Amino acid sequence: MKLKKLLFFNLLIISTLIAQPQFRNKINIPNILGYKTLKCDFHMHTVFSDGDVWPTYRVEEAWRDGLDAIAFTDHLEYQPHKDYIPSNFNAAYNIAKNFADELGLKRPKLSVPFKFAYIIGSILEFIYKLFKIKKAPLITRYRVSNGGLDYTFSIEKAIKILGYQPKVDFETSVKRTVDWYKNR
Repeated sequence: MKLKKLLFFNLLIISTLIAQPQFRNKINIPNILGYKTLKCDFHMHTVFSDGDVWPTYRVEEAWRDGLDAIAFTDHLEYQPHKDYIPSNFNAAYNIAKNFADELGLKRPKLSVPFKFAYIIGSILEFIYKLFKIKKAPLITRYRVSNGGLDYTFSIEKAIKILGYQPKVDFETSVKRTVDWYKNR
């Protein structure tokens, strides 16, 4: 009986989530002194680290939540799915970028010099420590250093260990995914 109730409850939750309308929440934050205010989430994980979802889901989630920009902060040292999903520290970005481009979502053209961001991280860490704020600031030296690294992608482990052979190339798979997403 407990198992039936549990299955029913899970089915109810899943059907509720699937049936959610695709709408974009509008977050109203005023622009200040002529500067454009962006709504951002700079700490997201995907299956390429300890997250549970694919990068395309994070893009959809960010759009639905009314965000203007996101940043993936997948861990370098902790990859619980590495036996099944090849280690590629740029994969989340590449997949999300192509998905967003296919959907026609605009990406902010913002580039902050590494040294400037690192100094801001240092200042914020000092302020948080000075005022004994226990939560870490959004920008830290570690996050700036980790986010500024360039990584490469290889599916060699998936080919060797799992015998994986992609049926289509990366660009075709992104186009097919976007077509499916638009037509569901």
